[in-house]
Amino acid sequence: MSILTEQSTEPDYVTTRADQIKQHIRHSWRSIERNHRSGMRLLWDDHPEGVTPQDILDALGTSAGEAFILSGKLAALIGDVDPSAVINIPEGVTYTINDDGTVTLGSE
Repeated sequence: MSILTEQSTEPDYVTTRADQIKQHIRHSWRSIERNHRSGMRLLWDDHPEGVTPQDILDALGTSAGEAFILSGKLAALIGDVDPSAVINIPEGVTYTINDDGTVTLGSE
């Protein structure tokens, strides 16, 4: 068959399925990165005057520690793949996960 003859072939099942898997992984990864950025911003960015990240952590109560632990694990996963995509705790901020699960912020 000549290169000048238009050829239209349907991709086979295996190729189609492989392409679907690649697309699914790309979409899932973008969602993970987007959710990580969003979660970090919810705690650290754009609060009304007088509201601090500590206020939000206090409202989370004993769930704050678990949130920090899970966020850290998510950041580690993202960092293994793309370190530039990790949103870190602001520079100079320290935190302590207390025995009761609450979190206390401090500064260096």
